[in-house]
Amino acid sequence: MGHEASHRARVLIIAEAAKHIPNELKETRPEVPWKRIHGLGNMLRHEYRRIDSDILWSVISENLDDLDRAIEALLKEQPE
Repeated sequence: MGHEASHRARVLIIAEAAKHIPNELKETRPEVPWKRIHGLGNMLRHEYRRIDSDILWSVISENLDDLDRAIEALLKEQPE
């Protein structure tokens, strides 16, 4: 799997995880662009040919680690 494919997979995993975070928890992190994460996940799943590789790389290189950490922290806060 090439780097681009593995980055796309990581974004998809994060977008899927974000769908399972309750809105009450999302509201505690207003700095996270939840709607944009959801939208990007949908584009990668359904409209992947329209994704500009440069834009995807910009999202990955500038935001992905922070988003990953924020979502992991919120998922840990959820009651089981």
